[in-house]
Parts: sequence; structure tokens; C-alpha cells
Amino acid sequence: MMTRIRAVIDTNVVFEGLTHRGGPAGVIVSAWMAELFRACVSQALVYEYEEVLARKLAPERWARTRR
Repeated sequence: MMTRIRAVIDTNVVFEGLTHRGGPAGVIVSAWMAELFRACVSQALVYEYEEVLARKLAPERWARTRR
């Protein structure tokens, strides 16, 4: 039986991963998107992700990220 990796991803890692794909944070976000691990988030963390990304990402990038 394969053990499924679970992790909480800091908001700064999500932001850096979306804006600097080549770095360590980019590898983490890419692995998350490829479903290589399960991200564990609370409703409060989802709201934090949305607030920070909406504020820091360019409007076009934010729109693409929300899809």
C-alpha cells in the first residue's frame, strides 16, 4: 500500500511557487498540481491564499490561477 504524503503549504510558498517556477517553491507547487501529495488546508488558510494572491498577483495571473 502506498503512503500518501500530506502537507500544509505556507502562503509564501504558494506565492513564490506561482511566480518563480524554477525554484524550490515552484517544485512544491508543481508537485501539488501534479497530485504527488495532498495539501491539507483549513478554510482560514484558503481565505489567506485568496487574499494574498489576489493582492500580490497581477490581475490576469490571478484570473488564470483561480480556474
